[in-house]
Amino acid sequence: MNLSGGGDASPVDTAGIERRMRFQTNAANIAGAAAFVLLGLYVIWQGLDLSVGSLRRMGPGFFPVGVGVILAVLGAFTAFEPEPQEPVRAEFIALALNSLALLSFAVLLEPVGLLPATTAMVLFNRFGAAERTGLVASVVLILSLFGIGYGLFISVFGLPIRPF
Repeated sequence: MNLSGGGDASPVDTAGIERRMRFQTNAANIAGAAAFVLLGLYVIWQGLDLSVGSLRRMGPGFFPVGVGVILAVLGAFTAFEPEPQEPVRAEFIALALNSLALLSFAVLLEPVGLLPATTAMVLFNRFGAAERTGLVASVVLILSLFGIGYGLFISVFGLPIRPF
């Protein structure tokens, strides 16, 4: 008996569900996960030697214990990763250009100012991206990042950064 009110009920496609629920494990995943879990447990153990305190009055051990818990939990989750749908291709040029973007911002910020450093960072990232954005989008991003950086770091925090 069909209660849906319209035509014949179509069978449920379980192949997609089963495909999404399959996980792979290998020695590298398990070794990396075990390292994270052990590191997390070690950090928790060392952090418990300090006073943890409470949420209202955190002690010096609160942060290390919290980081240790996060490391251990994430390590346990990384033991099983979903089966890759397609092979991952390393993009060394994109990695190099995105790393160069961060490096250019760090090197250029003090001598030339916030706007030129932000411009260099966005342009290197633009050429390192898999899908290139248009020139207008890049200009909007540069001006937005400059505005946020100027407003937050120069106006609010009073950092001695040259804007131009």
